[in-house]
Amino acid sequence: PNPKQGSFNANAYKIDYGDNIIEFGLRIEKINYTVDGLYRDSDVIYISENELFDLYEKIGDMMIKQNGDFKLGANQSFRDYQYPSGLSIYLRSTKKPPWSTVSISKNKQNLNVRNMGELAQVIKKAVDKVKELKIN
Repeated sequence: PNPKQGSFNANAYKIDYGDNIIEFGLRIEKINYTVDGLYRDSDVIYISENELFDLYEKIGDMMIKQNGDFKLGANQSFRDYQYPSGLSIYLRSTKKPPWSTVSISKNKQNLNVRNMGELAQVIKKAVDKVKELKIN
């Protein structure tokens, strides 16, 4: 646990509703801590399969843009995405000091992650896992 960043868990999921109705997606839970490092509460967001794949592409594009912008001397990059389901994703990165933030909101739940690179790795693993679940 890092009181300044919190920590999060991400799980790819498959729900079989029967009658050939199957849903895939990602469940992200962020554990929030007090400044003293004590558990405070959790935020949970569910991202559907289509949103997950789209988010994976957007984070990849953002990281490429971030590298390109910073090589050109730009200080900040922003992206804001809205989905019909109510999912909202806001990506921000800065050059000095070098850091990034991902804010995800859905159904009045908010989740903020300070390390876009770490979240990008989790999203990539989730995309791979969802593809694997679809095959099996």
